[in-house]
Amino acid sequence: MCTRAKSNRGRPWTKETFEGFLDELYWLRCAAALVFGLAFGLAPLEGAAGLAAFAALSTACSFLVLKTRYIIDLESFGGMSACLQEGGMPSFGLFMLTWIITYTAVHAADEDEFIYTD
Repeated sequence: MCTRAKSNRGRPWTKETFEGFLDELYWLRCAAALVFGLAFGLAPLEGAAGLAAFAALSTACSFLVLKTRYIIDLESFGGMSACLQEGGMPSFGLFMLTWIITYTAVHAADEDEFIYTD
């Protein structure tokens, strides 16, 4: 994360003074997607519960960063909803990829009875 957030002397960051803010949110969500994908794959979490949990946790992480780490003028970045959506779909794809690969690698022996062999 950027340490520049503390050097603005109490003034809120704007798009002009903190150009890389949305990039940091993007990479935060990608890192969270990797962590959650590995965790959900190791714990045999399946289906809609995993998808809903990822959506909630990913949004909560972004929200906590917005509210605790930075003093941001959200309107100059498009508002709260635009900041919460930043990097959402790429992180979802990364989460799905990590979750599926981890789950398959760890729990393949549990699923052998479903594999068709002739």
